[in-house]
Amino acid sequence: MAIHRCHTTILFADLSSSTRIGESLDPELVAEVLGRLRKVAEAVISNHGGIVNQFYGDGVLAAFGFPNPQEDDVVQAISAALELHEAAKSILPLPGIELPGMDIQLHSGIHSGIVAVQEGDHIQGRYKLTGDALNTAARLSDSANPNELLVSAPTFEGVKPYFVSSGVKTLQLKGKEQPLQAYNVVKRSSVRTRYGASVRRGLSSFVGRKSELYTLQQDFNSIGDKGARYFEFCGDPGVGKTRLCEEFIASLDLADQQVYKAYCVDSEGDKPLHPFIQIMRSVFELEPG
Repeated sequence: MAIHRCHTTILFADLSSSTRIGESLDPELVAEVLGRLRKVAEAVISNHGGIVNQFYGDGVLAAFGFPNPQEDDVVQAISAALELHEAAKSILPLPGIELPGMDIQLHSGIHSGIVAVQEGDHIQGRYKLTGDALNTAARLSDSANPNELLVSAPTFEGVKPYFVSSGVKTLQLKGKEQPLQAYNVVKRSSVRTRYGASVRRGLSSFVGRKSELYTLQQDFNSIGDKGARYFEFCGDPGVGKTRLCEEFIASLDLADQQVYKAYCVDSEGDKPLHPFIQIMRSVFELEPG
């Protein structure tokens, strides 16, 4: 394939204390541990829309945004890394083998940027990836402590509401002239939608849409006499459909009514009838599962 340039989010994840594990275990057991780690990584990363490009020793290189870029590639990459960190902890113990005091932890780095992509091979991986994003993600992974996920500030700033971080570090990465700030990301936040992220950042003043709001309010007030109403909001992404819905709900006197909300979330897209499942959980106060 020809060289293809694309904006890609790169994830490097490495096994912490791999030397100690290698010294403590028989080579066949080390191979078993790494095999399990690779199987877990393959499942987690693919579930989040990424590509496992290459396994190297005790680490994994994954790419998000190629060949089919999505608007939530960064969110999916960070979510995959967090899930992978948790999944790795369940690799031990091995069946029938006691390994006291030993656990599996990863350290990871994530960075986004323009990457040149070519057809790969058995040495370079599924694709041959070239670009500063790879080097930066690898250096962030090297700088991370066990069970730590470092995401570069330029990559993280746009998705900060979706996650909880324990602070920002200023790092002087090997081979870099300028220091780089990186966030230590620890878990997902309660935010799941773009509107929720906007609320977390702070909404701007709501202007316009007076005629739409008036129509909604009038029809809502007539429900008691005329029965149910159904509204469909059509428009391009980002024009304010969700904001209009929220402003409409906020304008109502709901003393005797209950509002239930459900969303089609990209990361949940493979679940049939997902919005209806959300509603059922809300109505009957059900936990997932």
